Amino acid sequence: MICPICKKNRTTIISDKFDKFTNSVKRKRYCICGNFFSTFEKFEILRKPKQVRADSMWKNIRFIFYAQQRLQAAHKVTRKAYIKIFNLKTGSREKLEECNLHIKKIDYVTKKGKSHLIIKKKNDKKKYKFEIEGKKQTIRNAVKWPGYWTFRWAVFNEKVYDFKKPFDFRYKPIKKSKKIKSFSKQIKLEEDRLNNDKVRKEVDEYYKSVCTYIKDPQYNKAFFVKNDPFFKPFWEHPFWWEVYELVR
Repeated sequence: MICPICKKNRTTIISDKFDKFTNSVKRKRYCICGNFFSTFEKFEILRKPKQVRADSMWKNIRFIFYAQQRLQAAHKVTRKAYIKIFNLKTGSREKLEECNLHIKKIDYVTKKGKSHLIIKKKNDKKKYKFEIEGKKQTIRNAVKWPGYWTFRWAVFNEKVYDFKKPFDFRYKPIKKSKKIKSFSKQIKLEEDRLNNDKVRKEVDEYYKSVCTYIKDPQYNKAFFVKNDPFFKPFWEHPFWWEVYELVR
């Protein structure tokens, strides 16, 4: 620190004191020229914290919905394949685990935009091939869910329900009652969900977004483990994460 009297940088700090009311630090300094003086240090905000844009947040939420539906589609086909190959009457977890003992190899393959499940049994040269639903059908299934539209309206700050927290509720079927204050808003939500043109447009935009960004590095295993607590056990499991990477 340069001395205000002799204009030379030959000063030392004697003491410093923090003032919690002004959020500043007072430092007493001494110069070899014999001058005593004090300095004050205050903070300055250089840049505001970056806020997540609504469209970026909605893209992340949609990808979580897509990943959930895609994983469920692969699991559903696997279950049906085991039932068909081993002629099971029920697809209970115990029965399926017993079938694993007779499986030589199981592969999930995606070629030219189509995903298949290929199973090889022990002591059997035959390959069993089952088709997994396409990406667009997976997206249609996600868009059919009423909660999809509820989240969409909440993210873009268009109130549909009279609740303090936008995500603090469950979807309920519409019932015409005087007790429901947000009846007209529920009608609007239901109109969007049942509007074929709007749904078709939403599916096309959703599909384009998935094909463009789903393989970006940011949508890795850590992203889904952190942001999807409901499917966290599946994302943490090496087998199911590998399945998702193959069929996404």
